[in-house]
Amino acid sequence: MEESSRIEKSVIRSLDSLKCCYEWIPVHPDYADTISFCDKYGYDLDHSGGVTPYGLPLSIPIYIDDKIMLLDYVILGAGSRSAKIKVAPESLLNIPTATVITGLSLD
Repeated sequence: MEESSRIEKSVIRSLDSLKCCYEWIPVHPDYADTISFCDKYGYDLDHSGGVTPYGLPLSIPIYIDDKIMLLDYVILGAGSRSAKIKVAPESLLNIPTATVITGLSLD
């Protein structure tokens, strides 16, 4: 539990230092998996999934499919099974290593 708290704090520091607007969504760990989370908390699956790109070492490139940028929000992991982050896709561009790539994902 202590490790999860440390990771969450690192993610929050990253979000704050990048001046990202975000909503912290507490999640019961039993519903942390993407499909379970969406079903339980009423979020669209096409707006969710993936590991948080916040708080990662700057040596790791972040690739974002251009379709993500068309959404009104995205739900990301928060570094633990007890929270998610809701951000505007534009907030992802605050990450120095983020690059938007056309056609990255399969339809």
